[in-house]
Amino acid sequence: MLRIGWNPEGGDPVAAYTKVREVLRHSSETMTRLRTLEFFSLRPESFDTLDAYLTRVCALRQQLRRDGVENHVKTEIYTVL
Repeated sequence: MLRIGWNPEGGDPVAAYTKVREVLRHSSETMTRLRTLEFFSLRPESFDTLDAYLTRVCALRQQLRRDGVENHVKTEIYTVL
């Protein structure tokens, strides 16, 4: 830990832990927003095959669910179609 700049003798370890949590939470929220935007803006025409399109839709859907974003089934169907 000393090589990455953390000095156990100086500074509050709770403050460092809190800062790391803030950065990770912000990063997670940003990624969730980007995934949501991509999910709702995907168009089949931009993919070479239907299989590639559906693979990307399913991957984004799983990532959003993992992040705690649950969309209504009708919303997901309209997006895919």
